[in-house]
Amino acid sequence: ERAFPAPVLVIAGVTYVPDGHTLIRTAHEFSNCLRDYVAEALNNERQFYIWRKPGAPEVVFAIDSEAPFGWYLSESRLAENERVPRELKEELGALLEGHGVRTERAVEQMMGQYLREEDELEFAALLDEMAA
Repeated sequence: ERAFPAPVLVIAGVTYVPDGHTLIRTAHEFSNCLRDYVAEALNNERQFYIWRKPGAPEVVFAIDSEAPFGWYLSESRLAENERVPRELKEELGALLEGHGVRTERAVEQMMGQYLREEDELEFAALLDEMAA
């Protein structure tokens, strides 16, 4: 069994999924499609973790590499592929951001800036038209 690359995250209460066999067992345990991502994990494009917060349901989550910008949270789910409740997802996001993992893709953040500028330019043009 070939192990996945070393984990990016080392956080108490967060368990790294270290190889394909464990990923398939985790997919079975959480009843989701994690087993489809063994190649991405081997290539270090995606890493999988399980967050076990006392008093809360276990959360399986993936972080994706977005070179050269680092890692971002790409997905998080409860067992049976259930959505993570908003409060728990926000807490996970804060935990990850505290360890250098973004909750939004850097490319989306950068593109958003340009889209806002374009909207502002179009709005300014519309105001100029209305004033004329």
